Amino acid sequence: MSLIKNKPTKNKTGDAVSVKTNSSLRNGTAVKKTNGVLQSVKNATVKEFTLLKDISGYRNEELAALVGITHRTIRNKKNNEELFNIAQTERLRKLNLLFEEGNEIFNNKDQFNKWLQKPSYGLDYNIPSELLKQPGGLDKVMNELNSIKYGDTL
Repeated sequence: MSLIKNKPTKNKTGDAVSVKTNSSLRNGTAVKKTNGVLQSVKNATVKEFTLLKDISGYRNEELAALVGITHRTIRNKKNNEELFNIAQTERLRKLNLLFEEGNEIFNNKDQFNKWLQKPSYGLDYNIPSELLKQPGGLDKVMNELNSIKYGDTL
């Protein structure tokens, strides 16, 4: 399977340029070609899920739901040494980044988890943890976290 896209971006001088990317899946590894350079993105393992569990403080069931699978699927992947698919891998890694950033910004995971449970002004008073369950919600929460990090809202 192959997907070719032209992504608009800016070069070092600020001029708009088009970057051609070509992504495909080969043997459980996403292969991305950007401007003629092949880059591979390996699928996540259960070990990455376990690391996310540690930095988030969430239970298996809660995290599995955020990734879009069941806790039984996690157990089966562990027992069979299976990798996550590309979509699950991307979501898992975005969640990892979110929790790492959040823990750093709020100085610990307890404070960050408290913030995740309260309505946020920058998210139209939505509760961040609820947005994480919705399509596009993870990106909205990450954007709000970046706003907090750089002094926009709290």
